[in-house]
Amino acid sequence: MEINRQCSWCLKKILKARTMAVSYIRYQVGRDSSFDFWHDPWVNNKPLLAQFPRGIISILDSFPEAKASYHISAGHWHVSYSNHVDAMAVRALLSMVPIHDTDSIHWGNCKACRLSISEIQNTIRTPSVRPGWYNVVWPKTVVPKFSCLLWLVMKQRLLTRDRMVRFHMNVPPHCVLCVHGIESHAHLFSECPYTRIIMQHSPCPITRSWLEFSLGNVTAQTVSNTEKQVTYLFIAAACHAIWKERNARVHQTAHAFSAHVLANLVKRNVREKLLTCTALLHSIRLDPRLEAIVLH
Repeated sequence: MEINRQCSWCLKKILKARTMAVSYIRYQVGRDSSFDFWHDPWVNNKPLLAQFPRGIISILDSFPEAKASYHISAGHWHVSYSNHVDAMAVRALLSMVPIHDTDSIHWGNCKACRLSISEIQNTIRTPSVRPGWYNVVWPKTVVPKFSCLLWLVMKQRLLTRDRMVRFHMNVPPHCVLCVHGIESHAHLFSECPYTRIIMQHSPCPITRSWLEFSLGNVTAQTVSNTEKQVTYLFIAAACHAIWKERNARVHQTAHAFSAHVLANLVKRNVREKLLTCTALLHSIRLDPRLEAIVLH
């Protein structure tokens, strides 16, 4: 069936996945099976009529509306003993199909009564390895709008001026925060003096290397897990604030927050989030020294 061009992108992707998805459907035939013998895809995920010419129905002394149970007798397959080549091929196929007590349909090797959408997705999608920055972008202390922006930073998908120039857009390439450097992801979120002033307010030291930053190696390995979670939140909030300030300066020429003012705004956002994080408050009760990190 042809997919309507007016369908949404999401619906098109779902419809295109049908061919792949059907290969994971498994039919188990019961003794009193109600599956259509000729029309249901219970053998090799295809109807028998899609695998043999229609004349096979009369060769096997059957009829088009026959159920699978019509050809089952005493728990075994029972079809015509014709020596026709197609009849022998059908008998060979049926010999590989076991007969169970009841009909059932399963997804792949899952025999659970309730099947989740996530299990279907994990089966049909191409498996991928999580990038090194995954925990930095999506920590336990996640703030969605901060993490989504940081995700774009790590993927280098923001429309920075160096990309605009590559797209042949007529824009000045310099950074609006420091005026000196060429605006790129590496400069804007790692090398810019304005950014470095803000990052110095992090509860734990953050690497100055864009390569290490983009790989997710943002802090020292010796830092505790709680300190890492707070630092990851600070980085996400800082990147969000830096990009917002950058856009404000591009579109509102009179606007300009100093790096120290922006750093205080970032720290306030971080504190507001942390003081509502139950897991972190529990960690502070166990180790009061962590309170200094939260109130930093």
